[in-house]
Amino acid sequence: MSNSSNIEIFFKGPEQQRGHDFLFCFPSEHTLYPVTVKTASNRYVIKKRYREFAELDQEIRRMFDDSDVFNNLPELPPKSYLGSSSPILIHERKSKLESYLRKLTEIQEVAKSGPLLTFLEIVEGGNDGNKGPMDFWPAQCRACGQPLAAGREAQEGVCNLCFKAEFLMPRTTPRQTATRV
Repeated sequence: MSNSSNIEIFFKGPEQQRGHDFLFCFPSEHTLYPVTVKTASNRYVIKKRYREFAELDQEIRRMFDDSDVFNNLPELPPKSYLGSSSPILIHERKSKLESYLRKLTEIQEVAKSGPLLTFLEIVEGGNDGNKGPMDFWPAQCRACGQPLAAGREAQEGVCNLCFKAEFLMPRTTPRQTATRV
């Protein structure tokens, strides 16, 4: 999706993530929405929960409360508690969140705002000739070619799966495989 802010947004399929509910001390499950962010010089994947979209919405509404932009802000899809782990509802919410985020990037004032740039993990500095941190991060895993999430994946240049295979799996060396007599 092309727009005047040069930010493109693409959603991947949602992921169910198991966590630990600290209030009730039992496992809980939440949904992560992988978002591919493409700017003029970078392409990477971020993963966000619905709660983070809600926080972004609150920050943007507070920031533009007294301006004409406020009336043009898209509505965040509502939070649903019953059946929120249903694949149909998750897919529907993904589509609505994608539409919401794309509409935000189409509003010039919002697309340049701190809350949206922070949410999308966009670091300014690459367009004026000075390299910002994002300018040095590869967009794809050097091992498998998959888009990288911002953070450790982008800094290492390796996706989590390849990182685990490359760094965490025990390797056999010629010394280990040699038979002793």
